[in-house]
Amino acid sequence: MRTWSEAGLLEEVATFINELFQVGIMVLDHDLIVLGFLAEKPMSGYELKRMADLTESCSGMAFSSIYHILGRLQKQGQVKKGQDGSKHYALTPMGRKRFHIELKTALSQGIPDYDAYYSGLAFAHHLTETQLKTCLAKRRRQLAAEYARLDTFALPDTLSHELMWRRASALLKAELSWLDKESVRKGHGRTPGGNEARAGTRESASAHTGAAE
Repeated sequence: MRTWSEAGLLEEVATFINELFQVGIMVLDHDLIVLGFLAEKPMSGYELKRMADLTESCSGMAFSSIYHILGRLQKQGQVKKGQDGSKHYALTPMGRKRFHIELKTALSQGIPDYDAYYSGLAFAHHLTETQLKTCLAKRRRQLAAEYARLDTFALPDTLSHELMWRRASALLKAELSWLDKESVRKGHGRTPGGNEARAGTRESASAHTGAAE
């Protein structure tokens, strides 16, 4: 059981917050986003700018960052420009290989880095059903260990720290439940009736919000 001393409490609180940060929100993987865009199809600088504009609010990736990333990926031999003077960028075989490595890593990482995880989910259709389920199973094992580890924390007797602990525990529990459902889902495409199910979820959430007010 981890204990908290009176002396140096601030440092220990910071350590605890840092550990909870591992089950919180971090930045999106910008390389994976750019590689993913180009895995969909070759794109011009203008198209990439438009995609950057669409994702900037959630990724923090400005247009200037795109060209910096493209330049670095070109030097690494993972991205190339059209041979006939075309301004379109495309993945090289090396770039496509790296994209699949990064994609599998993002989808199987144990730390629930939710923003970066959405980067992986956005391009999950590039994997086979077996590959995807292998990644999700690996993630579940690591999250289960992290969930068990939360029980070793002995927190200062304050509401704030209790709330942080409960939130981290709830997020992990919900993620584990979702992974369990995905592990038995059949097929690799859209779920039949998915739109209706999502509409029902939204209505339920709206009703809950109204009741809370």
